[in-house]
Amino acid sequence: MNKLTKRIGALKLVKDKFFYISLVLLVVCVLAIATQGFNYNFFVKPGNASQVKQGMKFIDDNFLKGATTTMTSAINSVSVKDGMYYVKFSVNSSDGTKQDAEAYFNLKGNLLFPSAIDMKNMVTQAPAAQAQPTQAPPTQAPPTE
Repeated sequence: MNKLTKRIGALKLVKDKFFYISLVLLVVCVLAIATQGFNYNFFVKPGNASQVKQGMKFIDDNFLKGATTTMTSAINSVSVKDGMYYVKFSVNSSDGTKQDAEAYFNLKGNLLFPSAIDMKNMVTQAPAAQAQPTQAPPTQAPPTE
C-alpha cells in the first residue's frame, strides 16, 4: 500500500503543477488579448507617453512651422479612447489668437488621425440628408441655316 500511496501522491503533484502552469498561461493570454498584444503600457500615464510627445512634435514640425505668425501647441488633456490616444491641445499664435484642436494617435505612435467621424450618426442621418437629383434644363441648339 505504501507504493500505491507514493504513486497517487506523485500523480497528484504532477496534476497540481499542470493546473498552476495552465492558470498562469491563461492569465498571460487574457492580458495579451486585453492589451492588444501588450501594446499598451499600464505603468505610463497617457500624457507622458512618448507616442503622444512624438505625435505632437510631428504636428509642430509639419503643420505649425512656416506660418506667417509663430505658432506653438500646448497639450490640454490626453486620454485613451477606443484603443487610441485622444489628445486635446490648443494652438497659440504670436498675434494672441488661440484655437483648440483634437487629434488621435494610435498606441504605437506611428499614425495620426486629425479628426473622428461618428459612423453611427452618419448612418442614421444619411437617408434624410440625401436630396433628389435635379435635372438641368435642356439647352436649345443654335438654329442652323
